Amino acid sequence: MTALGCKVTAVPTTLLSNHPHYPTMRGQILDTNLVADLLTGIEERGLVEDAAMLVTGYLGSAENGLTVADFVDRAKARNPDLLIVCDPVLGDEDLGLFTDPLLIEVYRERLMPQSWLVTPNRWEAQLLVSADPRGELELLQQLRLTGATNVVVTGGTIQPRPLRTIGLDGGGCWAIETPWLPARAAGTGDYFTGALAGAIMSGESIRAAAERAVTMTHRLLARTSALPWSELPIDDYPAAIEADPRFRAVSLFQAAS
Repeated sequence: MTALGCKVTAVPTTLLSNHPHYPTMRGQILDTNLVADLLTGIEERGLVEDAAMLVTGYLGSAENGLTVADFVDRAKARNPDLLIVCDPVLGDEDLGLFTDPLLIEVYRERLMPQSWLVTPNRWEAQLLVSADPRGELELLQQLRLTGATNVVVTGGTIQPRPLRTIGLDGGGCWAIETPWLPARAAGTGDYFTGALAGAIMSGESIRAAAERAVTMTHRLLARTSALPWSELPIDDYPAAIEADPRFRAVSLFQAAS
């Protein structure tokens, strides 16, 4: 987001040695009282009134989720125009659930109803809807029923098949397809959400921003797959940002009955 021109104030929820894709992970999820205190400091500095967008990411515990949800409620009351972007980090196809399972209800009941945009991966999206959706359109519609205004679902998979990022916004439903890459780097969803949010803040529509974010993420993963390690080379972002979107969205339509 910073690279795309946004002024970002980050509030941590964890202090960890590494992401959960390693055999071990040291550190801890921050105490709820500490997270609440940091958020109070954000309010006291007047940053809520000045902000245009609030992005939530890895929360770690249901208690932190509720604390952040309370902060979002207060922030929306003080700044009704604030855009809430919720990345409901829960797990992925590779590892399964890697955070507090009680966060599922926190997202469903508290954070998603307040969100202007939610950005789960396909595995998280299936976890968050109450019924088993029959296809992409139904999945998007069920996610919108949680109260989220707009939805973008990323299509990460460990299987060697094309990836589909799908979305639902004011212009309808759409999909962006990209080739599969042999890279299993953690943090791809976080990077995508940051790129998406940054592109939106630069004035692009959700659909156009998703095209840019998908292209940036694909370029980063292509670079990662050529490296002898699985960490995302975030310092390569300038080339990704400067590139025109390579992958374009196509509209999705309900099949005739």
